[in-house]
Amino acid sequence: MAYIVKQGGRNKQVAIYLAENVYDPKKRGARQRRKYLGVFDESNSELLLGRNSDEPDKTTLELLEKKGIKYLGGKADPTGRKPRRSGKRNFPLATNSANGVATLRIVESGRPRALTGLAERSGLTRSLTTAFGEKDARRLLLLALHQVCEGEPVYLAEPWLAETEITDPSGLSSSSLNRLVEKVGGDEDARSTFLRSWIEENGNPAALIHDTTSISTYARDLIDAEWGYNRDKEKLPQINLAMVVARDGGLPLWYRIVAGSVPDVRTLSLTRLLLEHHGLRDADFSLDRGYFSNDNVRDLLESEADFTIGVPFTNTQSRQIAHENSNALKTVRRSFLHSGERLRHIACEYQVKGGDDRAAKLPAHLYFNPTRREESLKRLETTILQLEVKAERRTFKTGQEAKQWIWDNAGAVAKLLTVSTRKGVSRVTRKSNALTKAARHFGMTLILTSKPEATREQVLSEYRCRDAVEKLFDVYKNTTCNKRLRASTEGGVAGRVFLAFLSVTLHSLLASRLGQSEIGKACSTKEALAMLRKIKMIRTSSGEEHMNEIPKKARQVLSALGLGDLYGGTLACVSKK
Repeated sequence: MAYIVKQGGRNKQVAIYLAENVYDPKKRGARQRRKYLGVFDESNSELLLGRNSDEPDKTTLELLEKKGIKYLGGKADPTGRKPRRSGKRNFPLATNSANGVATLRIVESGRPRALTGLAERSGLTRSLTTAFGEKDARRLLLLALHQVCEGEPVYLAEPWLAETEITDPSGLSSSSLNRLVEKVGGDEDARSTFLRSWIEENGNPAALIHDTTSISTYARDLIDAEWGYNRDKEKLPQINLAMVVARDGGLPLWYRIVAGSVPDVRTLSLTRLLLEHHGLRDADFSLDRGYFSNDNVRDLLESEADFTIGVPFTNTQSRQIAHENSNALKTVRRSFLHSGERLRHIACEYQVKGGDDRAAKLPAHLYFNPTRREESLKRLETTILQLEVKAERRTFKTGQEAKQWIWDNAGAVAKLLTVSTRKGVSRVTRKSNALTKAARHFGMTLILTSKPEATREQVLSEYRCRDAVEKLFDVYKNTTCNKRLRASTEGGVAGRVFLAFLSVTLHSLLASRLGQSEIGKACSTKEALAMLRKIKMIRTSSGEEHMNEIPKKARQVLSALGLGDLYGGTLACVSKK
């Protein structure tokens, strides 16, 4: 296999060789055979061809490119003086086989053009321009494009954009980027204007999903960075990100930053008021049980907002409902199918106390999943049994040593283990009653709703649609490279979170449009981006642009996104001057 070798010489020039390992029968082993190509121009990362060296062929050019070396037709000076360059060759002699045109370079077209098209047709570009002006709106959109396509830190956006059809990616150097992020983060009015405009572009939807996640940070001097319940199980301070999503379509509509120590249950009241300020009135919320409290439910009732909310089995009334109906849920008579899943259901009532001690009765729905109960119980029992086996291999001198072992090894199930001492020997054993008590609500879900006419299927669907927010949080943290908060100032935090929200919104536009098409059933968002990446453009030395032939699957993705007209409507080879 051939490869490129760079080697320094006495005259401080670096020579470039085409090397290949060959078998030497005399030495009974491999030896290296080299072919001199020329010298390396460090100022331009360029090969300057040697006087007696042949022009690099296609294979050699590819090997040079992998090594990060360009060949622009330059010649090396044999005297060691300043390298000269041939006046006839100022661009690579790569030739496109379809039209025989000498090219300057090949750039990516598919992903940038498709995502920009989605942003323009959805109104996202218009909302950005309204809030930040045309120049900053364009730069923010380009940064979001980079995060969706590459999932890399934003400081790498400018070199990536230079390899795409974007004609002017300037203004995104590290220093310019930091100034832009700080500017956006410091302009709360502009961010609020964007959110209000974006909500209007989506028709001020009433059916909403609201949830919160944590974003860890190493910066401990930030006002909102505090210790709290970390969803990623990281031992770091955090901020909390509250996000509101349209139930139909799953598009992010609104967000806000909450201090890391504030629990979800305390954020709902203010969030509802802020949503009204941004145009989301008469909302119908889907909320998980982390937002449940008697005060929150009462506040929702007084505001006449519709809602579907989960109830944890941590209060007396919810545990009583589960206990009273546990036997009835064991009968097949209560079974029904929901999206192919076998469930059991009982309709009941839940009393919410008002401020004047009067109680309001709300429709409640108790669901039971036998399969999920068995799976959860199996996992818990297996964990306890494995810990018991592991503890039997240890010899504990004292009961205190055994207790310390439990806390070091058992984690969340430590409360289900105990230490028993017999004849001076301490052992770790299970708490059978505690284990039974911990598993008594496995497979059960209690949901309240403000809509008495809602069926059991409708209530469950509205509650389970919260999965859309969880997927967006996954995109936020993993797909767009924002799992950790990379900012050390308040303005930087606000700006970075806004950019991440914009990236998630752009990704969601792509996923939503794919999900509405037939191809979306067999093609994930990641696969669609991979197909679009294959759409290339050729730019010639004379300034002409020619589209490469678009592969079949890439054409199908463009059609599924409703963007078939981006390349002249034919999705064929397109040229322009």
